[in-house]
Amino acid sequence: MKTMKLWVALAGMIALGTSGWACSVPVFRYALERWPADPFEVTIFHRGALTGAEQEIVKALTQAGDQAANVALTTVDVSQSVPAHLTGLWASNQTTTLPAMIVQFPRADRIERPCWIGPLTVDNTRRLVDSPARREIAQRILKGDSAVWVLLEGENAEENNRAAQLLENELGKLQKEMQLPELDLSDPRVNPDIELKIQFSLLRVSRSDPAEQLFVAMLLGTDEALGKVTGPIVYPIYGRGRALVALTPEHLTADNIAQVAYFVCGSCSCEIKSLNPGVDLLVAADWDGGLMGRAVQDPPLPPLVSLSELAAAAGTGTPVAMETAAIEPAGTGSLLRNVVIVLLGAVAVLAIVSKALRAESSH
Repeated sequence: MKTMKLWVALAGMIALGTSGWACSVPVFRYALERWPADPFEVTIFHRGALTGAEQEIVKALTQAGDQAANVALTTVDVSQSVPAHLTGLWASNQTTTLPAMIVQFPRADRIERPCWIGPLTVDNTRRLVDSPARREIAQRILKGDSAVWVLLEGENAEENNRAAQLLENELGKLQKEMQLPELDLSDPRVNPDIELKIQFSLLRVSRSDPAEQLFVAMLLGTDEALGKVTGPIVYPIYGRGRALVALTPEHLTADNIAQVAYFVCGSCSCEIKSLNPGVDLLVAADWDGGLMGRAVQDPPLPPLVSLSELAAAAGTGTPVAMETAAIEPAGTGSLLRNVVIVLLGAVAVLAIVSKALRAESSH
């Protein structure tokens, strides 16, 4: 997909935001308050009964999905029948050591290849639902950031620093130059406890950081081609952990940074999440609680413990749980391709509506 097509489509979406049909609430705030994150599908394949320790890991992961993380869990005993909708997934991964977790992107993203495959362990489960970078992203957004620009570092330190400097310079200028749309009183109200402002921040993430291993897999998995990129890649993240687009070195320009910034801070031209660009990431955060100002009072869940402790807990019936982020208040489905399809579709819809209105007025 050529970069020019991507940014022409994004410009079209920005134009839609200035039309008479747009909701005046900025995209980033509408997404934060009204777009729940779609769940990642985690399938645990095992043969025969799970051990007591493994059952406790499954319980912890289920609890995380019930409380804060956008994850949906399915366990499949392959020594019995495999559900029809999972036979293809199992057939393509039969050589995987069991028990294994196969993590897939939300169905709405239409990314068919798995996001990550690995053994069912305490560390892998913890890294799946939580990491320092994702905690920081959630905290910044709930304090009022319009978008957190994640710089996934490449192999060359100088190239990483140049990319970071470009972002800091351009985002600083945009924060001063841009203005939020004037809110229409007939549009949905925004939460007054979080200041509505244009604010961007930069967060650097190392590909070699063990704590971010699964987060890095999610970011690179948004587009099949990204795995071959050795340089820095930038992901503007807004809403409840939604990556808008992946900016590879050749796409990381002042003009493209501005295009993204104006989209995120512009009027929400379409209130339907699925018709807006982006791919949800897996983030364990109590978004609703943070918006209501209660999450900071809630004690964080206890962290996952060691396998030996899990085994002991299994014997005593003591439950264990996943730690979630303590939030302070204030493929055919690749990311680039999804953005282009969605944005061009939105432009086409506007053209059809405009034509219909012109025809009606001529009678």
